[in-house]
Amino acid sequence: MIRNHLLFAVALVALLYVSCSKVPTPQTSISFEQLLVNSKVNPSTIESDQPLFSWIVDVEGYNKSQLAYHILVASSQEKLNEDEADLWNSDKVNSDKSTFVKYQGKALEALQKYFWKVKIWDEKGASSEWSEIQEFKMGLMNTENWGAAKWITLNKDTRTSPHRFRDYKTGKMKKPELVDGFPASYFRNIVNVNKQIENVQAYVCGLGYYELYLNGSKVGDHVLDPAPSNYDKQAYYVNYDITEQIKSGKNAFGIILGNGFYGQNISWKRDPESDKDLAYGPPTVKLLVKLKYEDGSSEDFYTDENWKEATGPIVFNNIYGGDTYDARYELGEWNTVDYNDASWGNAKVAAPKIKQISANQIPPIKKLKEFEPQKVFKAPDGNWIVDFGQNIAGWVKLNIQGKAGQLIEITTTEALLTNGKDIFQGSTGGGANGMAQIYKYICKGDGIESWEPKFSYHGFRYAKIEGISKKPDADMIKAVLVATDIQETGSFTSSDELLNKMHSISKWTIVDNLHGIPEDCPHREKCGWLGDAHAFCEYALYNYDMYDFYIKYMEDIRTQMRPTKGHNNPEIKFQVPTMIALVNVHLLTQK
Repeated sequence: MIRNHLLFAVALVALLYVSCSKVPTPQTSISFEQLLVNSKVNPSTIESDQPLFSWIVDVEGYNKSQLAYHILVASSQEKLNEDEADLWNSDKVNSDKSTFVKYQGKALEALQKYFWKVKIWDEKGASSEWSEIQEFKMGLMNTENWGAAKWITLNKDTRTSPHRFRDYKTGKMKKPELVDGFPASYFRNIVNVNKQIENVQAYVCGLGYYELYLNGSKVGDHVLDPAPSNYDKQAYYVNYDITEQIKSGKNAFGIILGNGFYGQNISWKRDPESDKDLAYGPPTVKLLVKLKYEDGSSEDFYTDENWKEATGPIVFNNIYGGDTYDARYELGEWNTVDYNDASWGNAKVAAPKIKQISANQIPPIKKLKEFEPQKVFKAPDGNWIVDFGQNIAGWVKLNIQGKAGQLIEITTTEALLTNGKDIFQGSTGGGANGMAQIYKYICKGDGIESWEPKFSYHGFRYAKIEGISKKPDADMIKAVLVATDIQETGSFTSSDELLNKMHSISKWTIVDNLHGIPEDCPHREKCGWLGDAHAFCEYALYNYDMYDFYIKYMEDIRTQMRPTKGHNNPEIKFQVPTMIALVNVHLLTQK
């Protein structure tokens, strides 16, 4: 018995020794709420050589902190499952840094997908589990990777330059007759897919706003793509995953191309004979479609001189003036496979002087909310005025029944006259850029017709409607908020209703003035003036995720700079450094 007890005691001691020698690092209850690369979740168009990794953790309790981190980056998910980091193994880094950790591994290649994960240690030295595996994909990186894709445009520049007149005594804009100019461009092409598809990506760069279609349906939920830039130096492309939309056999690609800021040459003109003020040239577009098949092979489709071109119902579009849509000129199912395009011409290959094409990294512009009429009344001239109850940036959408050729004209404005009986002409745009905010729709006379603009947006609360007799209601007209889809990250509320209202108004001011650039106003100039951007920069940073937006805006400032020729610009000298400081301080405090 004594011997047995002794053997048991020895075995127990040995077991305890073995167990203690293999005690792992204590585990913590930390979990990862969000993992980001360049401030995005699983981004698809990274174009920096050293992407930035960030993570947000979810942990219970107080006085918690990060003691260290460890990042693994691999070329495949399978390798990362085995903790094999063939691109970068940071090892354990003693640091509390959890935002914008710079990649320090092997060179990353264009259009390749990579995988990463992270683990951290808390203030007590306890480690988390590895995060779930995340991914990021590189973008095109440079112009050479566009391959054989060509810029295309209409065979003839259809833009004209109608004159506008100002009555300086009253300041009221006088509208000329509608001219036959500034229509949107329509492009189409058929491609054949003869293998089983694994993945399909489309890359589009529009010099001018565009919409991409595939087999009759619009691709994505963006509008007013891409963000504007200084086109003599840089343009942006947008990436779409179209794997689910493309099919085996024939596929019809279609593009509608508007003037945007690139092609508009009416507003801001000092010299009626000049085309050099706020215009770069006829709108132009480039598309590259990259197919990856299940058998490992790949194929590219792209824009070239074999694409067909035409004009259609968008007979006028200007970022300041608005869209004019003549439904009598609709093209039918122009973006489908079976459409007969025999009457269409061949697209013209263009050669815009774009020095750099980069991925659009900021959130896209989207239709964010609709507003119904809150009040409808007649103006002294007998036309209807609709009050939507909120000052927004965007456009109106119509559901109308009219006779063929019936013109419906909608003038949008932010304010009424002081007596409240009519719209205030000074708030319809016009003054600074020479164009009032007017949408025009011409009926085809075929039942209920639905329409909303594609290539312009306005700042407004009120809409004056000419050309209808029936009192407009929510079934006939709505207002649509259209803006950059930034994420709200801050909030404020108090017991003081005045403060709450001021906060709400301030937030609306920011949202209404973000359309790829921080604007001075959405109803007049629509320009990224430094003074206006500086004025709301700090407030925007506290309430919204502005990281990508301001990175892009700083790039706009950089590309816009010109030699001073001995003259100082006090606005740039003061405001740019201040904005950079505000952005940097805000980001540092968000760790």
